[in-house]
Amino acid sequence: MGSAADRLGLARAYLARALRELERGDYELAVEYARAAAHAALYEAYRALGVRPSGFSVSELLEGLGAPPELRARASLLDGPPPELCDCAPEALEEEPPGEAEAAEAVEAARGVLELCEEVVRGSASARAPHRASAGSGGPHRPAPAARPAPARKPSPPGR
Repeated sequence: MGSAADRLGLARAYLARALRELERGDYELAVEYARAAAHAALYEAYRALGVRPSGFSVSELLEGLGAPPELRARASLLDGPPPELCDCAPEALEEEPPGEAEAAEAVEAARGVLELCEEVVRGSASARAPHRASAGSGGPHRPAPAARPAPARKPSPPGR
């Protein structure tokens, strides 16, 4: 999986699987696939920005992208490590599994995360293509770069 399209495609595939599991009634698996979709999309958004993400909290990773507070709040259902990194502690097994409503909310939150990450990736691609980027545009979820003052020139020594 080398390209952004591949990684975002993986996120879309996870989201589609989450929807199928939701329809089948396996709400716990639907939430896990929704979480995996969010993580795959966030990984690609951060990669496109040239930043290495730290942590597993979807809502915190979204905050780093400047996501709206509403999306961060909804995405808190997806917080935690992606399933492949989870080594279940006994207390995790005692938690009540998600119900249909919670699973549906998690899937919708993952959809929102994916949409935002697609915008970030598109924005970073257009920022790298000067003929397509508008002046001062930092992309949809990145601040425009601050103007840098011209470097101060050292005065020439007298007689030169």
